[in-house]
Amino acid sequence: MMRTMPDLAGTEKHIMKIHPAVEQFDHAPDSALVSLATACTIADQSRATMYRHHKAGRLPFVKLNKSTRIRVGDLRRLIGAAK
Repeated sequence: MMRTMPDLAGTEKHIMKIHPAVEQFDHAPDSALVSLATACTIADQSRATMYRHHKAGRLPFVKLNKSTRIRVGDLRRLIGAAK
Protein backbone atom coordinates (compact mmCIF):
# COMPACT_ATOMS: atom_id res chain seq x y z
CA MET A 1 0.00 0.00 0.00
CA MET A 2 1.33 3.43 -0.89
CA ARG A 3 1.11 5.96 1.92
CA THR A 4 0.58 9.60 1.07
CA MET A 5 1.09 12.70 3.13
CA PRO A 6 0.05 16.24 2.31
CA ASP A 7 2.98 18.60 1.87
CA LEU A 8 2.96 22.28 2.86
CA ALA A 9 1.23 23.29 -0.39
CA GLY A 10 -1.63 20.91 0.36
CA THR A 11 -0.81 18.46 -2.42
CA GLU A 12 -0.25 14.81 -1.62
CA LYS A 13 3.29 13.53 -1.60
CA HIS A 14 4.10 9.82 -1.78
CA ILE A 15 6.11 8.70 1.21
CA MET A 16 6.88 5.00 0.82
CA LYS A 17 5.39 1.64 0.06
CA ILE A 18 4.66 -0.28 3.26
CA HIS A 19 4.52 -4.06 3.36
CA PRO A 20 1.12 -5.36 4.57
CA ALA A 21 2.81 -7.31 7.40
CA VAL A 22 4.22 -4.05 8.74
CA GLU A 23 0.79 -2.38 8.65
CA GLN A 24 -0.84 -5.34 10.42
CA PHE A 25 1.90 -5.80 13.04
CA ASP A 26 -0.09 -4.20 15.89
CA HIS A 27 -3.05 -6.50 15.26
CA ALA A 28 -1.17 -9.74 14.55
CA PRO A 29 -1.23 -12.50 17.18
CA ASP A 30 2.02 -13.18 19.04
CA SER A 31 2.25 -16.58 17.35
CA ALA A 32 2.23 -15.11 13.81
CA LEU A 33 5.47 -15.36 11.83
CA VAL A 34 7.12 -12.60 9.82
CA SER A 35 10.10 -12.78 7.51
CA LEU A 36 13.49 -11.56 8.62
CA ALA A 37 13.25 -8.67 6.14
CA THR A 38 9.89 -7.59 7.55
CA ALA A 39 11.20 -7.88 11.11
CA CYS A 40 14.16 -5.66 10.16
CA THR A 41 11.76 -3.04 8.80
CA ILE A 42 9.50 -3.16 11.86
CA ALA A 43 12.40 -2.98 14.33
CA ASP A 44 14.31 -0.46 12.18
CA GLN A 45 17.44 -2.58 12.50
CA SER A 46 19.76 -4.17 10.00
CA ARG A 47 19.82 -7.85 9.12
CA ALA A 48 23.24 -8.15 10.80
CA THR A 49 21.88 -6.63 14.01
CA MET A 50 18.97 -9.08 14.00
CA TYR A 51 21.45 -11.95 13.70
CA ARG A 52 23.44 -10.47 16.62
CA HIS A 53 20.25 -10.43 18.72
CA HIS A 54 19.68 -14.06 17.74
CA LYS A 55 23.24 -15.10 18.61
CA ALA A 56 22.96 -13.33 21.99
CA GLY A 57 19.75 -15.27 22.72
CA ARG A 58 17.47 -12.23 22.63
CA LEU A 59 15.62 -13.20 19.43
CA PRO A 60 14.71 -16.79 18.58
CA PHE A 61 14.43 -17.69 14.90
CA VAL A 62 12.00 -20.18 13.37
CA LYS A 63 13.45 -22.00 10.37
CA LEU A 64 10.96 -23.05 7.68
CA ASN A 65 12.87 -24.99 5.07
CA LYS A 66 15.46 -22.44 3.96
CA SER A 67 13.66 -19.34 5.18
CA THR A 68 14.07 -17.62 8.53
CA ARG A 69 10.98 -16.36 10.32
CA ILE A 70 10.45 -14.52 13.58
CA ARG A 71 7.44 -14.77 15.89
CA VAL A 72 5.62 -11.47 16.28
CA GLY A 73 5.60 -11.87 20.08
CA ASP A 74 9.39 -12.31 20.18
CA LEU A 75 9.84 -9.25 17.99
CA ARG A 76 7.51 -7.21 20.22
CA ARG A 77 9.57 -8.23 23.28
CA LEU A 78 12.79 -7.19 21.52
CA ILE A 79 11.34 -3.83 20.52
CA GLY A 80 9.89 -3.28 23.99
CA ALA A 81 13.23 -4.07 25.63
CA ALA A 82 14.94 -1.51 23.42
CA LYS A 83 12.63 1.33 24.52
